[in-house]
Amino acid sequence: MTNSVSDGHLSTVLATWTYLLHSGGYDPREPSILEACKAIDDLPADEDHDAVGQGLVAAVREALEGATAFADVVEAVRRWYGDLKVATDLGDEEEREDRQRVIRRTRFAGRFPWIARIIDRFPDGSVGSHWVLVEDVGEAVHIMDPYPWDRVDDELHLPVLDFMVRWELAGLDSIRFVA
Repeated sequence: MTNSVSDGHLSTVLATWTYLLHSGGYDPREPSILEACKAIDDLPADEDHDAVGQGLVAAVREALEGATAFADVVEAVRRWYGDLKVATDLGDEEEREDRQRVIRRTRFAGRFPWIARIIDRFPDGSVGSHWVLVEDVGEAVHIMDPYPWDRVDDELHLPVLDFMVRWELAGLDSIRFVA
């Protein structure tokens, strides 16, 4: 998997999220990303998907045009899907308990994971922001494998309080798809 600590795995997380949206019937307007999604679709199940998955990550990275700041990432994603399909409101509530309620309520309205930026420690010991795909928030927060095309299962379950603190420290940034 192509991981870049410098961008907090942004391209990898966005590639997986974009592919999930594509699989759900929502294609990006960015031709190179759509082409890379279709390449994954066209690959036989018994083939190694890593190289094609890396192609999608590269297409996303290129379409981001170097953006890593939250506002710039949101602008890029809105170019791909439209303003009405992209929301950034999950961190808007002032109180933690209210944010938790909004997140849980939103989960019932949407079938796609949402993207959050959290503070994390990387394997090299450095600490920084890390983009993750949040699949569910219940007793624990289920964070999806950010890159499903390799043979490594990187799913993570965090206690809700741990996730909320890490998310707050990173600035409460979130991106979700509104179907």
